[in-house]
Order: sequence, then C-alpha cells, then structure tokens
Amino acid sequence: MDESFEPSSLTLARSPSPEIDECLIRDLDTLDLESDNEDLVLPQRDQPPPHEVLPPVQPRASSLPHLPCWEDIPISDVKVEKLRNSLAFIDELRKACNKTSGLEHNDQAALLDPPCHILDVDDPDTRLSLKLYMGTLNASDDVYNAVHEAILERHPEDKVLSLYQVKWLLTELTGVASIKSDMCINSCVAYTGPFEELTHCPYPECQEPCYDQEELAKMGKKVPRQVFHTIPIGPQLQAQWHHPDTAEKMKYRRCRTEEILKQMDPISGNLKLTEWDDVFCGQDYIELVQNRTIKTTDMVLLFSIDGAQLFAHKASDCWIYIWVILDLDPRIRYKKKYVLPGGIIPFGVNKVKNMDSFTYLGFHHLAVIQKEGLRVWDASAAPNAPDHIFVSHPYLFLSTADSPGQRLINGYNGHLAKIACWLFCGIVGRH
Repeated sequence: MDESFEPSSLTLARSPSPEIDECLIRDLDTLDLESDNEDLVLPQRDQPPPHEVLPPVQPRASSLPHLPCWEDIPISDVKVEKLRNSLAFIDELRKACNKTSGLEHNDQAALLDPPCHILDVDDPDTRLSLKLYMGTLNASDDVYNAVHEAILERHPEDKVLSLYQVKWLLTELTGVASIKSDMCINSCVAYTGPFEELTHCPYPECQEPCYDQEELAKMGKKVPRQVFHTIPIGPQLQAQWHHPDTAEKMKYRRCRTEEILKQMDPISGNLKLTEWDDVFCGQDYIELVQNRTIKTTDMVLLFSIDGAQLFAHKASDCWIYIWVILDLDPRIRYKKKYVLPGGIIPFGVNKVKNMDSFTYLGFHHLAVIQKEGLRVWDASAAPNAPDHIFVSHPYLFLSTADSPGQRLINGYNGHLAKIACWLFCGIVGRH
C-alpha cells in the first residue's frame, strides 16, 4: 500500500458534527492497514456516558422563498391561462348554491321536497303512452311518431300522448330533467361558470360567436348555435329509493361496511378479511367511514367520462360522462339499468379545449347537494319508521377515464406525449 496514505488526512464530508469526525479519524489511525490478515476487526469505541448527548443535526434551511398556498393567491394574479381558468371554476364550485344550479323552479321544488309515495299510473292511455315510449328508446323519434299516428288512426278515441307530452310527463313523474346549456359550435368550451357571460369563443384560433348572428340581427333573439345537456345527479338518486326493490338494493354498502368493520381487530385496527371483493375493503374507504366523512345515509359515487360512438362505422362523435352508484352490489352497479347519465357533449370541428366548462354544471349540482343535503324518501321503510325520510350527502369517491379522457379532466399531458405518466415517474413513452 502507498506509504503516503494518511488516514488522519481524510475529509469526511457527510459527518454530522466535528466531534464524530475526530472519533472516526482516531479509530482509523489505530488500524494496521498493511496487515495481511483478512479478518480485519475494527476497534470498538468506548460508549459515551449516559449524560452525554450529541447535538441534533439541524436541517439545512431551504434556499427557496416561502410560497403562499394556492388558495391564497388571487386568480387574477395567475399568469398561466389554463391554470387561471381551472382555479376560476374551482372558486365557482366553492360558492355553489341552489339559486345558481340551473334547474327550473318546479324541478328545484321537487328536489327539495320529493314525493313520498310509490309511483302508480292508473290511466290506460297514459300507461300505453309510457310503454310505447320505453319500447322505442333505442329507435328514432320518427318511430314513436309513426306508431302514435297508426294507433290513433285505428282507435281515434284513444288519448295516446305525443312524444313531447310523454317526455314532459316522465319529467313530472320522476323529477329527472336535463339542463340545456350553450356551447361553442366547434366544441371548444361551454358557456358555463366563468364563461357564462361570453358571447364568443375565448380561444384566439376559434372566436366563433355563441349565437346565430342572422337571428340576432333580424329578431334580436339570442339563439345558440350549439347546445349540450346535463342531467343532474340528485333527482336520479332520489328516484332509486322510490320503489321498495331498488331501495333495498341501495342498502348494499351499509350492510357490507358493517360486515367489514366486524372483522377489524379492536386493538391494532387491522382488517382480517377472508375475501377482498369490493372498494369498501380498502383502507381509504374504511378511514373515511371511521372519521365520519362518509355516514350511513350518504351515497358513494364514481364519476367516469369517455368518448362515445353513436352511429356505426363512424369515429366517436360525442363525450358522455356517467355516475356509478357504489352503494349497489358490484354484480349490478355497472349494468345499464343502474348507470346514471351525467352529460352528453357533442363533438364539433375542434377538440374540447376546456372540459371543466362542460362538466361544471354536473359538479355544481353535486356540490350543492353535498353542502345542503339531499332529501330522500325510502320506499322500503315503514311509514312510521324514523328513517323513512333521511338527508344524504353524496360523496364522490372515484374519478375514472381512459387515456384521452384523463388528459381532459386532470390537465396532464396526453398519452401521446413524451412523458405521459400521471404518477410522475419520468418514464419516457415509446413514441
């Protein structure tokens, strides 16, 4: 070994204190570095007396300036337009209330005071109209109109409802109605929330007017060039409880949660499940139940959005977002009968540039019933039971989408980007 090597001249850059440096250097000085013995044993350092405590390592002060919480930053001070728009929609959701929900007065009244009786239609003509409408849901409106005319031609005395009348009747009976909103004709944005007062598309490459300019010039009417529909979640949830059969099915989460909590160790709090069969077995959900964020009377939801192809042999021509009720048994909750529509967004010339503006009304309505509560009548409960009418605060538990949809709802790079991982792992894509 090189004789010029001096252990005492080592610089221990990672040592936390000079005292430890001196101890380590003293120990190195005692080593026989030229020994041929392979079983080299380091000498043991005497332990300090019990009263001797080494000073704690002080964390190095950050060189970054103190940054305020994003909630404390005025929206007008945000320079990035995309981020500024997102914060504006978040601010609108924080201020959500029934007055700004977009529901008609009658629909709001039904939401606040739902019917407390099982739906029953006795009139034979009305029942025929409803059955005819339900039987032609997968066909065009022309099919209903043609059958309607044929029935009246053979039985002029029958009072079969027109298509408009039967749709209006269904809205009155169920309380479920859609909210029609204006949107850019090229599908860039929807004129909702912070964009509600705009008359032209805010994106420089589009700037198309919201209203038909000929109608505006001739008649002074503001006729939108394109609209989309939002179906509020509240009335749909209330309707699930208006029949004893579906009301019992809506109690699956309550029963399953009780079973899971019974299998929890009372001392350690660990779950001892023999079967993991649903999202309710996860620790995140259990913690929300234990801290009373999710209560027994609340309903748990899953949000999902995807592009849809309405016509065969064509590309996707609209976006559809839905609500899945996790309170239902997983064997039925994903079936079409129990999946609730949230909104239908038609495609235009351009791709959607601000999905927040299209989903805003759906989340606005959800925020309202989360804060103010949703009044629900349980058809499966006895009339004199204390919980036959209860107040629920729906909880949004999951938000899902495919790769193109995730880019629109979370603002990250798309699946075709160089680094498209949403977990920030930094793996570069193959494209």
